[in-house]
Amino acid sequence: MTHRDAYALLLVVALIWAGNFPLAKLGLSELGPITLAALRALIAAPLLVLASRVIEGPLPRLARRDLTAVIVLAVTGFVGNSTLWYTGMRFTTPANAGILGAAAPVVLASTHERALEIVPLDRLRAHAVDVPSDPSSLE
Repeated sequence: MTHRDAYALLLVVALIWAGNFPLAKLGLSELGPITLAALRALIAAPLLVLASRVIEGPLPRLARRDLTAVIVLAVTGFVGNSTLWYTGMRFTTPANAGILGAAAPVVLASTHERALEIVPLDRLRAHAVDVPSDPSSLE
């Protein structure tokens, strides 16, 4: 891949990311946050699975407990997060939402030590998903 191709792809990604905010606001004029989040998941999930299969090959078999964890994480992490994001979009402009979204890592980094004073790290680790250094050991 040439530098020109890489920069062209970066431009496409930036345009898609930036377009997400005004399109969300437009979608909210017709649909509710939960409906938009569900539609987003129903459109994105099959496309992501297809892309994953094309790039990486067949998906690994999951044990029942792992499948349950994947479903819970998908619903809370993707649908839940999107629903909250769309709900927030009702109360601000697309420009402000973009600024807030871009600032999130800075806010998180500046508050992490204070958060650990309230919720101890050991308690967070009890609920964390641990990925081994050698993922092939999961098979």
